[in-house]
Amino acid sequence: MHVVATHENADFDALAACVAVQKLEPGALIALPRRLSRAVREYWSLHKDRFAAARASDVDPATVDRLTVVDLRDRRRLGHVEAILARRDAGEEVTLAVYDHHPATPTDLSGDVHVVEPLGAVTTALVERIRSRQVPIDPAEATLLALGIHQDTGSLTLGHTTPRDARAFAWLLDHGADLAVMERYLQLPLADAQLAALSAVLHGARRERVGAVEVGIATLAIEEMFDGLAEITAEARRLGGFDALITFTAVGRRGAVQVVGRSRSALVDIGGALRALGGGGHRGAAAALVKDDTPDAVAGRALAWLHAHPPSPRVVAEVMTTPVHTVAASATLAAVAEQLAEWGVSGAPVERDGELIAVLSHRDIDRARAKGRGELPVTSHMSGSLRTTRPDAPLEDALACMVEHDVGRLPVLDAQGALVGIVTRTDVRRALYANAAR
Repeated sequence: MHVVATHENADFDALAACVAVQKLEPGALIALPRRLSRAVREYWSLHKDRFAAARASDVDPATVDRLTVVDLRDRRRLGHVEAILARRDAGEEVTLAVYDHHPATPTDLSGDVHVVEPLGAVTTALVERIRSRQVPIDPAEATLLALGIHQDTGSLTLGHTTPRDARAFAWLLDHGADLAVMERYLQLPLADAQLAALSAVLHGARRERVGAVEVGIATLAIEEMFDGLAEITAEARRLGGFDALITFTAVGRRGAVQVVGRSRSALVDIGGALRALGGGGHRGAAAALVKDDTPDAVAGRALAWLHAHPPSPRVVAEVMTTPVHTVAASATLAAVAEQLAEWGVSGAPVERDGELIAVLSHRDIDRARAKGRGELPVTSHMSGSLRTTRPDAPLEDALACMVEHDVGRLPVLDAQGALVGIVTRTDVRRALYANAAR
């Protein structure tokens, strides 16, 4: 018998990958883990009769001669099929296939078929095989496969998303994937217990500076486990404005801590921190279950890992322009317009008696000249309050300042207050799209 298995608390990428293997290998049986994520459980309650599946605990290991594991390869997280793996270890005829897209761990399995690719969703690799082999799929199957890609890539927005994920998703849309059905399962409302937990996280999370980014740490104690800790963590990270957020939840007297991490920046390696706790995941999303410990102790271990592997975001000094052309406050707007044209820039800091007092843009000059005021001094049409940044400031902070104050350039001052450069919208855009250019 051929069995397809995935990790506990299976998400849509895991379930979709199982179904994709079943499409490629007719007759395969999906061995479901004990726990499914809330959204997957709701989906499965309506669709379970569409697919050949059984609980892993109901599968007789002695009958299995082929095992395929998807969306993971870390043996520590495959306890529900350990008896099958043990037979393989003992030299029995059990072939193993692995399909995964997560970073490696020391306890990874190595299969006879071993497909591990840096994709946003492991479902993508299997959809590509379905497409190349021209395996027919119906709209319901296309919708599930699309759910797998959509959820694990954050609607194709997470940093580990690739063009291959987008192409596979588009192909599924061409084959009937229903966006309305997807919306039903991707946007489940929070129950009362989840709303209470979200409030507790938002009010109780402490902010830890790790390198140049801010990581939120929240510890919770709940009487009974409920679904949705991943959704709560993601929403709290967004609402709280954290670069990354990790929740550590103790459940009743079980003596176990459920850990969930989410990061908006690929710079914060949440996956690495939680793999150090025995969990798994990506840089932007990961989970772990730690037994016989307290939330505070587990949080300390995760923070220690992050401090030992601090993020290294791009800083202003890497993209700023230097040296900087400045204009005198006493100069006329017409004269400054000529200077800007000569320098090939659209604005410049304004100095008076050696002190930086404002920034003048070409837009300021154009507005003044349109009213016949080109001979007035610079000080008559300078833009609002002066905003500056530092050479060591994260580029994200400079971008946030530009957005908040709607300014197109920030003078860069060193620790002594000396002007050492300028960063513009053009500089930020160039850095922002650097990955696309490579």
